Amino acid sequence: MKLRGGARTLLILGQSNAANMSSIGLRASSRASVFRSGILFPLFDPMIGADGVGGSIWSRLVTRLLDDEPDAEFVLANVSRCGSTVEGWGRSGTFCLEETCADLAESGIRPAQVLWQQGESDTARGTSRNEYVAGVMALRDRLRRSGVDAPIFLALSTRWRGQVSQEIRGAIQDLVTMRTDFRLGPDTDALGDDYRSDGTHLSAEGQDAAAALWQEALAPGPR
Repeated sequence: MKLRGGARTLLILGQSNAANMSSIGLRASSRASVFRSGILFPLFDPMIGADGVGGSIWSRLVTRLLDDEPDAEFVLANVSRCGSTVEGWGRSGTFCLEETCADLAESGIRPAQVLWQQGESDTARGTSRNEYVAGVMALRDRLRRSGVDAPIFLALSTRWRGQVSQEIRGAIQDLVTMRTDFRLGPDTDALGDDYRSDGTHLSAEGQDAAAALWQEALAPGPR
């Protein structure tokens, strides 16, 4: 696929709920594509670059964004990994992040926004507020060293087997207050068991609902 001018690029990072974990896959508009290793592919589920074999939030999100902006074009780069932790994302060299950022730069593609959907593994591990802040700050440093200066939207995504982590939720609030390049993303913890297949992973209905929350979080203007 060839990139038309003015495309908005979203760099997506996180764990299973940011990857391909829904039982139902979708194909989005021809005005959306997926970037991987210097190549643009059509956007369909499962999304190239992330693991999992089902559907994702992001095909649903792009469909919603294109309803609002029918003449827009979107490029998505998704390197999310199931079961990954914030400490793992903070380590240089993990999850192909530097390689993906370098490939984007070499292709002349500059991410407009970074979308972070992670926290369930750290709820299970009992990660503290300070540890989570340190992990996200280390991730931020990786991105900045790799030339990505886009704002980072942090979802409140901590629900694991029906439990949520107030430590991680507090850490995200701290990060948004601490630095202007962090933005508060959607509160997907608000999507309870009716939207989950196992108390953790979003069902197809849950991914539809999460896409609507992301659409709201990314809307311009005050929230």
